[in-house]
Amino acid sequence: MDYPEPTRRPFTWNRGRTVWLVACFVSLVAVVVLGYFMAVRLNEYNETSGREIYVFQPISARHFMWDDQRVSFTDEVDADGADVVVLGYGDDTVRLRSGLRSLPEEVPGLQRHESWLKVLRFAPRSGMSIEELQAAIDAGTAEDRLAVIVRLQRPGVDQDSFGQVMRGDWRFQIVELLPEGGFKEEVFLFPESERAFNRRVSAARRAGEPAPERREDELVFGTWQFDAALHVMPKSGPPTPQFGRGAMDALGWTLPAATILFFISAISIAMAFAPERVRAEDLQTSI
Repeated sequence: MDYPEPTRRPFTWNRGRTVWLVACFVSLVAVVVLGYFMAVRLNEYNETSGREIYVFQPISARHFMWDDQRVSFTDEVDADGADVVVLGYGDDTVRLRSGLRSLPEEVPGLQRHESWLKVLRFAPRSGMSIEELQAAIDAGTAEDRLAVIVRLQRPGVDQDSFGQVMRGDWRFQIVELLPEGGFKEEVFLFPESERAFNRRVSAARRAGEPAPERREDELVFGTWQFDAALHVMPKSGPPTPQFGRGAMDALGWTLPAATILFFISAISIAMAFAPERVRAEDLQTSI
């Protein structure tokens, strides 16, 4: 037995589609406006929350002066063939070795080591604009500092595959060049995710043990060391930002309102271009 096949009416524009399209446009405009106010609220929160925001400037030169002392970076190769960068600062030196491969020697400056080593000049923003901070640095009035960031890789891990995603194995050596001379060296672990930490807390609760604490030597969100380490992480590797309740509260009603309006715009655009409905009078029966 042959059943009648429905045929759709040709797509036509009508008043209802216009209403849906206008609703989509208005919703998107409102989302953009709310996005602006959200950015303003977050900026005000960052300026008044007491958290210091730093601006970083990468340096790729191998030789320059810092605090009237000569800084140099020299390439060497260890006995096992690993690339090593020797950092010289005045009369002091430190050997920097990551375990990761560098680019060919033909690559100029420190760019051949940029996958695991970055030299960063940084200073607190302290409520200034980027232009004002740059002017303060040029005038010598800013409290700028200099540090070398090295991402350390666990031996035996392929850096092009598992090394890109096994974030739990990453360690970060941070060498700051002190104004009085010498270095301050620290090593930090990649921060444990909230999910992994909560699993440890739950396991300890089930076992009747004291609640565990976070590792003291892991990177902490909101510190300059955390922000500096981001410069040597693969693009797929940075941890999820941890917004505290203060930042979420600063957004206020703008966040849920923007979310609702975004869904309204998505539904509206779908309805505006939805196909015509099949009605009883549109069915044609072939005899």
